[in-house]
Amino acid sequence: MKTAKLVPEQSARLDEWAEKWIQIGQSTEPADFGQAIEAALKGYELANLASPMLVLHAGSPLSAMIGRRVGMHCLRELKKMYSDHPSDAILDNILNQACSAYGGHVSQEVLNQITKQIHDQLRYQNLDQNGGYPSAQVNDRALDHVWRQVWTCVLDKIGEYVDDHVWNRVLERVWHRVSNQFSYLFEIQGRDLVWDQVGDLRIFRRFAATDVPVASFFTFFRDVVRLAFDDSVLEQIRIAEKLAMSCGFVWRHANVLAIADRPEQIHRDAEGRLHNDRGPSISFRDGWCLYHWHGVNIPGAWVTGRPPSAKNVLSWRNIEQRRAACEIVGWKNILGRLKAKVIDEDADPEIGILFEAKFPGRGGRRERFLQVRCGTGREFVLPVPPHVNTALEANAWTWDIEDYEYRPEVRT
Repeated sequence: MKTAKLVPEQSARLDEWAEKWIQIGQSTEPADFGQAIEAALKGYELANLASPMLVLHAGSPLSAMIGRRVGMHCLRELKKMYSDHPSDAILDNILNQACSAYGGHVSQEVLNQITKQIHDQLRYQNLDQNGGYPSAQVNDRALDHVWRQVWTCVLDKIGEYVDDHVWNRVLERVWHRVSNQFSYLFEIQGRDLVWDQVGDLRIFRRFAATDVPVASFFTFFRDVVRLAFDDSVLEQIRIAEKLAMSCGFVWRHANVLAIADRPEQIHRDAEGRLHNDRGPSISFRDGWCLYHWHGVNIPGAWVTGRPPSAKNVLSWRNIEQRRAACEIVGWKNILGRLKAKVIDEDADPEIGILFEAKFPGRGGRRERFLQVRCGTGREFVLPVPPHVNTALEANAWTWDIEDYEYRPEVRT
């Protein structure tokens, strides 16, 4: 049975609700690790799991991933080698081995912080009932199973029509605006650190940052529509809400819980994509940062004083990064290297010249560009679709109008 459609007062709050959660998802306030840990551990309790052996907090998602891997390595080695608490020397040796294997992506200062947390917790880890070191829990999927139950209960209750309506206006909108803050995790060097034991579907339930769109969706029905949910579902919604509002990423594993701080700075372009033409697009308090050009991950040197040469740009293998580099270097410089051919030249320089050029490594594909002078006298080169055949048509395309609409009969 479908739930009745939203009343006008409820529909009127959709945009407000989405913006509220977008601001939460884009927050650069320091994480409240106490609140985050409390909420995350409550999730283990609801999934009928014992608390994880290690609870780590870190200054960035990368540090949290390294910490999780180092911690998992230590637990495996200790279980294999010892039946009681190891000495500090033995524990330090195991930690050093793990850091050698997984710690190459972070600074020594960050690695020291990670290992201190792990060392302190492992040193005082409770022995199991047989007096030995605790066994690793294996029922990791119980956390996912609980989330699937919550989703089923909520979707069944709200019905298809309301589900689609709020999904489009709230959840998808929040997801789109916040998602590019966690997509960079797949762009970092050593991406196997992300994918180990975390598949592309399970990632949705593993990261607290993705709890932002989830929480926006669930809390709308709880607080605005005021649907009545079972206590167990309400508790899971409160956990998602609390995590989304208190920290960055969370990796919930049966043995290791790793929580990351929020970004310290985020820079975007007018379309909301990660972008900074003078430095990092997103940076964290432990020093880790990434660089983007209108949403494309790029080497930091390109925007910190060492842009690529036109020659290097043309041989760059990643197509998206190559296009970003062309914009950074300037299409005019790139066309000079390519010896572009003139397709059409208009008598009016403000309409411009249409060029065609063949890029190396693209299967012989040719692309077209418009060189145009603006009213201030500056010249620009813009990529245009391959189907335009005149400078006028290309210029009109940049304004999203037809060519006959673009040229005025009399210029004043």
